[in-house]
Amino acid sequence: MAEKKAALKSKLAFKAEAKIESNTKSNAKSNTESNTESKAAANDHQGRRKYKAVLASGNAHKRQEIQAMLKDFDYEILSLKDVGLEHMDIIEDGDTFEANAVIKAKAVQREIGGVVLADDSGLEVDALDGAPGVHSARYAGEHGNDEANNLKLLTALEGVEMSQRTARFVSVIAMLFEDGEIITARGTVEGIIQLHPVGENGFGYDPLFYYPPFQKTMAELTMSEKNAVSHRGNALALLRRKLEAKYAGLHHQ
Repeated sequence: MAEKKAALKSKLAFKAEAKIESNTKSNAKSNTESNTESKAAANDHQGRRKYKAVLASGNAHKRQEIQAMLKDFDYEILSLKDVGLEHMDIIEDGDTFEANAVIKAKAVQREIGGVVLADDSGLEVDALDGAPGVHSARYAGEHGNDEANNLKLLTALEGVEMSQRTARFVSVIAMLFEDGEIITARGTVEGIIQLHPVGENGFGYDPLFYYPPFQKTMAELTMSEKNAVSHRGNALALLRRKLEAKYAGLHHQ
């Protein structure tokens, strides 16, 4: 069993490296890639190399967002699809966002090794003692049924005054290194749960989550507006600061 698992790791790692190399060669003619390669060459000339980190998600937008935030740290962010694990089923049975993010990161690292990033996020409503919390995606039973989840939330808050409907979106990002070190970063955004959904953008609980500074629900915000204030954006900003501190410490050793 151990030999089979080791063979799988080797196969997946080889597959990922081959795919990355193939994609890099096939796209080398474009101006954008040429500029990127020039920058990479300059970095190599200075003794720096490009590191690969796998994001425990198949969400392309999430991968792009994290890549943009970590671009100065020489990490190329890969998705589960990039390493052949797009159908991986991870049991998230932690009782906190931090626990679930670490569970996902460790599960992926067991398969392919290397540096892994994972996030877990959800909604906490004060009048419901923090629910739906880590169960946000499956609050109504079926995973990812936004309409059912929103309906259950509104039902649970029936009769609760607006002043008591305070809530927050929470995102926790975990970064697991090859030596077992784990860095976690938590980001939040505060708001109020509306009496009915408003807006067509976003997903999940966005149509119910009113953000006072913009006087709109999250589903009414443009993508750029949402990214500027989102819980995941705040978590990534904190992760970036922690990485800066980590590498600054290494340079002084």
